Amino acid sequence: MKFWKKAAPDTAINGADAPTSYNAQDAQNELTNPFDTSSPEHSAATETHQQTDPELAAGVLTLKKRFSLASLQGNSASLIAFQAGSFGLRAALVQQSKGRVIAKTLVQSRTVDFTRAIADVMEQLRETQKRLPKRAILLTPSVVSTVVELPVSPLRPRSDEQMQELIRWELEGAITQQNKHWMIGSMLIERGYLNSEQRDEVLTELQFRQAKGGSQSLLRFGDLSVQLGFITRDQLDECFALQGKLVAVDDDLVYGWQSAETQRGGLSDEVLLSQEEDSDSSHAWLVSGMSKIVRRRWVGAFNLNHIHLEAFYPTLGSAFACLNLESETSHQWLFEIHQEQLALISGTHKVISHFQSAERQPGNTPSLNECIDLIGMLPANITRLFLNTPGQVDLCELLQPLADTLQVEIQQVTTPEVNGKKHENSDKGTLPGLIGAASHYLQQIPASRISSIEAREQKEPTWKRLLKPRNLALSGAAVILVAMFSFLGWVYINTQEQTIRLSELNTKYERDLKVKQQLQTLYSDSIQRRTDLTNIKQETLISQELLHRLELDRSHRAVNLAPLLKAITLGLTPDIALISIAKKQDHLTLIAEVSNPALGQEYVETLTRLVRPVHYQVSNSMLLRTDTTRQHFQIELDFKPGLANRLLSSIETSYTKAPLTTPTASDKKPAIKESSDVAVKK
Repeated sequence: MKFWKKAAPDTAINGADAPTSYNAQDAQNELTNPFDTSSPEHSAATETHQQTDPELAAGVLTLKKRFSLASLQGNSASLIAFQAGSFGLRAALVQQSKGRVIAKTLVQSRTVDFTRAIADVMEQLRETQKRLPKRAILLTPSVVSTVVELPVSPLRPRSDEQMQELIRWELEGAITQQNKHWMIGSMLIERGYLNSEQRDEVLTELQFRQAKGGSQSLLRFGDLSVQLGFITRDQLDECFALQGKLVAVDDDLVYGWQSAETQRGGLSDEVLLSQEEDSDSSHAWLVSGMSKIVRRRWVGAFNLNHIHLEAFYPTLGSAFACLNLESETSHQWLFEIHQEQLALISGTHKVISHFQSAERQPGNTPSLNECIDLIGMLPANITRLFLNTPGQVDLCELLQPLADTLQVEIQQVTTPEVNGKKHENSDKGTLPGLIGAASHYLQQIPASRISSIEAREQKEPTWKRLLKPRNLALSGAAVILVAMFSFLGWVYINTQEQTIRLSELNTKYERDLKVKQQLQTLYSDSIQRRTDLTNIKQETLISQELLHRLELDRSHRAVNLAPLLKAITLGLTPDIALISIAKKQDHLTLIAEVSNPALGQEYVETLTRLVRPVHYQVSNSMLLRTDTTRQHFQIELDFKPGLANRLLSSIETSYTKAPLTTPTASDKKPAIKESSDVAVKK
């Protein structure tokens, strides 16, 4: 049921009461700087950061749950409800008491780091109660919730993958738009470093510089705030660090959903269940979504503190879950005013029937016009409008005009008492959302009054998935395919192995054949070398023997020189005059003067007999010159080659019995024969 006069505008920052210095471009400047995700450097840095961030690394871990009697009954009686935002982290220790959920302690930490903030909150809670539960839920603006129409019957929901895909088309734009909640200006205001008037002044100056151009037009909102002296650089860096943890652009999303209807016109669910398709009908679903990276980071931070984070809840709309404690009317309306958003939620005690949100104009107090634009005309039977204002929002000038315009009673959602006392250190709109989310998780209210997101992926048991008919058929087909491809793979692998083996054998055969040829060549060479070695040995022996014989001959020649000369002189007669003796090595040439040739011939015969004992012989004699008185007779003496001749004869005999096969030996043999022939001739 929708009773609004007109739908809320897509953006509320262009309303009539918005300051002239604030526009959509200013909001974009606040959000995108300094996070430019379009550059490749940012993508690489983001991937590297995810690998080194301890919170993201711990987000995939699963903590072991301690056994307790309360865990056997499902949800135990107590848990810790956390609420995150730019302000830091709040936490309330909540417990079931007499069918209701009450808060026992509420603490807060302004630490930017998630892990340290959780540790700080837990330390404060231990001051009031030493034994704390290890389960927690988290409310965060990073979770976006709304009501959408899906072609899915609540009695016949689709698979998780199909529901995720359907919700993604409806909610992806809203989650991207939700990132504007983390603008630097909004974060500075929520942390108390900047007020609305200062923000308007910075935006006015920023718009003026952008219109003027130049280098000053590139100045960012945060840097200009520091330059104007409104904040410090440390405060700006603190907000940048928090923004880097909470803003995840172009990230995968995760969703949660609840049916948001109990009855409607048209066909009944029983009729729809009997039909094959339900695509022509639409059903209301309360859905929520958030970034997977942000969810993983929060889960990792809680894991590092040994706390089981069970579910995520949206900050916007969580207070509606606890209206059952404030009103017993059949239909309830809640108007929420946040720092950057306005929301109107309506529904019954069981479900939320309408959920609408819009961006609000900057300023400490929202304008009446933008509130009326979102609320529109309320049904005539509505006499009370609940109002919740988490954060520091001044409503003194708004409540009465709004009540007069709508003609209804406006009642602020009161802060539940904690141990009989109000909390002085927290905003008055903080606890309703925490109590509502805790009541939903502890199953004290209907599940359709709020949509949550599981902190971890819930996987169906493997045996259940395998027993489904479709999975059985797929499993059978997979087994057949695996068997077939395994056999083909085995054949292929075996063929490859045999091919490789054959190639190795061929290579080995060729290598062995080459080795065999080389061995044969080496064997032939070794035989030739053996023959050559035998010949060389024979030549060596012969040379040694010849050298020995020559040494003997040389010694004989050296010893027989004096007897030779004596033998030459003994043969001389008065008729023979020795003119000259010439010696060249073993050859002597004598020139004698004789009176007639007969005397010369007689002297030759005598000399032949006398030199024989000293191994010399006359090799030649001739008459040189003949005259009437004297005649010159030339006699040539040579050393008698008896020993050498015997040696050469033995060499010739040995060569005749075992001729040499080498060319060198064959070349030498004729020379030796020639010498022998000469010796014999002589």
